[in-house]
Amino acid sequence: MEENTFFYLYLLADALDACTGKYCGRTVLENGQLTACGPCLCGFRPNASGICQPCALPLIVYDWLFLLFMSSFSLVLHFFFIDHYVRTDSKRLTIWHGSAIFEAIVSAIISILTSRPIGEFYTANVIKG
Repeated sequence: MEENTFFYLYLLADALDACTGKYCGRTVLENGQLTACGPCLCGFRPNASGICQPCALPLIVYDWLFLLFMSSFSLVLHFFFIDHYVRTDSKRLTIWHGSAIFEAIVSAIISILTSRPIGEFYTANVIKG
């Protein structure tokens, strides 16, 4: 779409009633018309004018800390059950712990890359408006 079309949509959205709710907005159809108020699709959020737009915010410190906590929690559980159930020599135990670390790292990377937007390190944060 051209910039003039977006400008027209923003003016039109301002003229319409604001949508209630943090996750509600108007979706732009292929013909340039706006839909009625409704939930924005996954990976979208309403902007200041109430039009649903794609989320493209880079991960902030709290996002990285959350991901680090979830990965480390999984890793600690792996270590606990390895130590609790595997009664073997230290060489084999090191291999088990190494495979748990590898699994935690790979699963964290795959989880980030498969969430929307796919293949990018972006998040869909909700901004209070």
